[in-house]
Amino acid sequence: MLELARRSLATIVPVFFALFAVGFAIEFYFPDGIWIGIVIAIAQFVICYFLAKGLAQHVGLIGEGETGPGFGSYFGVAFLVGLGTAIGFLLLVIPGIVLTVRWLLAFPAVFAGGNSPISKSWEMTGPVFWKLLAAYIIGMLLIGVTFLAYSYAYDADQTVHIAALAVANAAAAANSIYSFLLGFAGFVLLRDDSAALEEVFG
Repeated sequence: MLELARRSLATIVPVFFALFAVGFAIEFYFPDGIWIGIVIAIAQFVICYFLAKGLAQHVGLIGEGETGPGFGSYFGVAFLVGLGTAIGFLLLVIPGIVLTVRWLLAFPAVFAGGNSPISKSWEMTGPVFWKLLAAYIIGMLLIGVTFLAYSYAYDADQTVHIAALAVANAAAAANSIYSFLLGFAGFVLLRDDSAALEEVFG
């Protein structure tokens, strides 16, 4: 996974700053908007499409000169995964974590072609669920940083407010990128041999 991250820096860096800038700007200028969560989620879906497409090219799921699946295919899976995991997190958190891990490979499965990428991810992650969960815990720590920062985001002091929003959105952007890296690295290694998951952490 580290090697994939290194080779994908040209894709990862602009995506990180785009995710950070969109989230920070919306929350800073529209702090009381009840709609901001939906807008940020939609923006993240769009931005992360370019991240997913770039990673697909780096791992060989999209060949040179190929365009790969369109945004519609990606968005359909993103919507279903997002809705399913959101409902799971509402049901005492644990179901949301399970679904997130089991569906980690759905996005690379979209670019790999074939039908039912969500089902494909569920099938591939079953035998290695606990190893993937252990890796996903790192992402959960970033989520923890995000929520901790938000607890200070509406402090009366403007400097604290800005710093907290910056940390929260940076951690959220990093978590999104980490999840995609984990998903694509895991997918490539698990396509032929699920035991190869250990190499993801090399």
